[in-house]
Amino acid sequence: SPPAVSHYPAVAAILIEQGPQVLGWKKAREIESKSSLRPMQTAVERACAAGEIEVPSVEVAALLINALLAETALIALYGKPKISTTEQEASVRRFITGLKR
Repeated sequence: SPPAVSHYPAVAAILIEQGPQVLGWKKAREIESKSSLRPMQTAVERACAAGEIEVPSVEVAALLINALLAETALIALYGKPKISTTEQEASVRRFITGLKR
């Protein structure tokens, strides 16, 4: 699996915080759509087709999971007190497994 965001705080800060400020919300959202939302939507569609999860809206589920991952990145960067990577990962896994049929 890829290294945790906390290992690359400068990159994460640019992607999550500074990029949208510089580019503007609309442009940042367009880039996010291509780089993470579309792949996330494809993953959710495949999981639904395989009977692994059931969601009322693939689009909304993809948006929520993407937001969840972005929030965990912010927690890793700025959370006070620090929340361990283990706790973050367990929380994300619990959320996603809650989508199971």
